[in-house]
Amino acid sequence: MGQKIINSVVALVILGTLYLIVVELSQSPSPTKPVSGSPDLIVTPNPLVFDQVPFRGTAERLLTFQNVAPYPIQLREARGSCGCMRINFRPTTLQPGESMAIAVEMLGDSTPAALKGGILEFKTSSSTNADIRVQVEAREVFGVNTVPSAIDFGRPEYGQLPLTLPLKIVVNGLSDTEAASIRVSSDHPAFQCGVLRRNSTGDYLVDVQLKDIRVVGQITSTLTISGAGFDVLRIPAFASIQHSLHAHPPSVMLGQTGDGEIVVRDGSGAPVQVVRGDVSSSLDGIIRWEATSPGRANQLEWVDSESRPRELRHGYVDLHVNLPAGQELIVCVPVTTTGQAK
Repeated sequence: MGQKIINSVVALVILGTLYLIVVELSQSPSPTKPVSGSPDLIVTPNPLVFDQVPFRGTAERLLTFQNVAPYPIQLREARGSCGCMRINFRPTTLQPGESMAIAVEMLGDSTPAALKGGILEFKTSSSTNADIRVQVEAREVFGVNTVPSAIDFGRPEYGQLPLTLPLKIVVNGLSDTEAASIRVSSDHPAFQCGVLRRNSTGDYLVDVQLKDIRVVGQITSTLTISGAGFDVLRIPAFASIQHSLHAHPPSVMLGQTGDGEIVVRDGSGAPVQVVRGDVSSSLDGIIRWEATSPGRANQLEWVDSESRPRELRHGYVDLHVNLPAGQELIVCVPVTTTGQAK
C-alpha cells in the first residue's frame, strides 16, 4: 500500500513537471522566429546620403547589414532604381550575430537630375525584413559652380553707377573646349554680364556690371550659367539702388489675400504720379498694373482666376516716373506670387 502511494506521488510530480515545461515552451518565442515587431536584420544607415558626388566621377558609401536573429539569414538579391548607382553585392549568408558591409557607388555625370535620389532594394530570407528598401539621397552635381554663389551689389547710391563685380566660374572636370563655351546671362537689363575670360592663374572669370539704366529700388535677377557638357546653373543677383524716389512697400507679395498696392513717393514723402508700369516676362499674363491718379495707390491685379499660379513665382514691375527736368526714372518693385488667390 505504501509503495502505491509513493508511485502515485512520483507520477504526479512527473506530470506536473511536464506540464510546466509545455507551458514554458508555449510562452517562449520560437527559435526560428523573431519576437513580433522586432526586426531580425538591421540595415544602417537609412537613408544613405551622398553629400557630394564629383562631376564625372564616383562617390562611395557603405551599407551595414547586421543579423540579430538566432538563425542564419540569406542576402539573396540587390538592385538600384537607376543606372546612377552601382552595388558591390554578391549573395551571402549572415550567421546569427554576424555583420557585413556592402559598398554602394554613386556615379556623377552631366545629368544632376538623376542624382537627386533613388531606391536600393534587397531580397533576403528574413521573416521580418524579406524586402528591404533603402532611400538614397545625393547632392546635385554640376559641371560648374561659382564664387560667390550670389552677386550682391548692396545698397549703392544712384549716382555711383555703374558698378562691376567679378564672378569666378569654377570648372569641375570639363574639357577646355567645354569650358570655353560657358556663357552668363541675366534676366534683368540692369545687370550686364561680360564674356568669359581667363586670368594669369587659370581662373575663369565673368564681370557682372550693375548699369545705369535709370532704374532705382530693389532689383533682383537670375544669372544663368550655360554651356556645353553640363547642366544649366542659376544664381541670384541683387541690388538696392538708393534714390529720393522710392516705392512703398519696396516689394510686394501677392497671395490669397488678393491684389497689391504700391505708392511711389519723393524725398519729402509726397506721392508721385506713375505714368506707366511694365510687368516682367516671368509674370506676364498673370498680373497687370493699373494706373491711378496722384495721391492714390497704384494697383497690381490678377489678370484672371485661371492664370493665377499655384506655385511660387518671382518677378518685378517697373514703374515709370517723369522727373521735373523732363527725365524719366524707373522704380523697380520685386513681386512674388505665393499661390492661387481666392
